[in-house]
Amino acid sequence: MADKSIDGLTIGGTTAGHERYLDALGDGRKEPYTAELFARSVPSGGTVIDGGAYLGFYTLLGGRRVGGHGTVVAFEPNPETFEMLSRNVRANGFEDRVVPLRLGLGGSAKRRRFYLGDGDESKSSLFRPERWREVTETDCTSLDEALGGRTVDMVKLDVEGGEVDALRGMRRTLAASPDPRLIVELNPRALARAGTSPLSLLRELDRGGFEVAAIDDAGWMLTPVDAVSVRSSGHVNLYCRRDP
Repeated sequence: MADKSIDGLTIGGTTAGHERYLDALGDGRKEPYTAELFARSVPSGGTVIDGGAYLGFYTLLGGRRVGGHGTVVAFEPNPETFEMLSRNVRANGFEDRVVPLRLGLGGSAKRRRFYLGDGDESKSSLFRPERWREVTETDCTSLDEALGGRTVDMVKLDVEGGEVDALRGMRRTLAASPDPRLIVELNPRALARAGTSPLSLLRELDRGGFEVAAIDDAGWMLTPVDAVSVRSSGHVNLYCRRDP
């Protein structure tokens, strides 16, 4: 599969699932407003966390925005996808600002089972998905442990149900950060497989003092979100910032 140019970034993959994902990004069918909000929220010279980096689209967007004086830390536990993530970082010349880590992002440092998605590698997860082809193991860490007191400006979190656990593992980091922005996936079915829920996710964000809105990619706008609405909704990305 040939590399693709998406929003001026060079990004490639190796499977049919990768190609479908990249085609959707290139055609503007995959999270266009989410990507714009993410890029807009990354300051020059800032620190960005990409939890569940996959092929690295958001990692690369962040790398371009932070420039040579910033840092993007990209967590990707899938050993196959991690190789493509690292390659895409090199293809864009971002080795000076992007740190790819083959680690799962969770609530603590431990070794855990990791389920490789069947047909859609983006659905690989620490929690058994509906379709999987192989089980391996991966090392995991919390963001608090990984950063050791460093603050962050932007966190993108898409870890297939593990969002609540990962947020609990970054409480100290977020509390110490002056104005962090978060984009967090809310997928009710994935959260249920992890033993949590949309309500648990919203409560964790509220605990951190975050104001939460749902990202409407089709309408290019933010919409209100509450516990009642998310119980009946499907997969949505949340944009989170501290209450003013």
